[in-house]
Amino acid sequence: MEQEEAFSIKPASFNHLISQKSISELYFDSRGFLWIRTQDGIHKYDGYSVESFYPRDWGAGSPGRGRARQLTEDHSGKIWVA
Repeated sequence: MEQEEAFSIKPASFNHLISQKSISELYFDSRGFLWIRTQDGIHKYDGYSVESFYPRDWGAGSPGRGRARQLTEDHSGKIWVA
């Protein structure tokens, strides 16, 4: 008789890696990244780590300067912030 291996699955916790606990939007892109929009910025989660993007870093001429309101992806896989 074959013995089964025991394992457990725990939910991922990345609250300590993002700027705010209040999440406004979750968006999965075509490459499998999870984009997390908060009031402070946008965070990209790859399953292992989080990369954060904040409005203050977007540049004076960026159309998304200020609070991000929506995330979307175009046909070429680029993420757009509105």
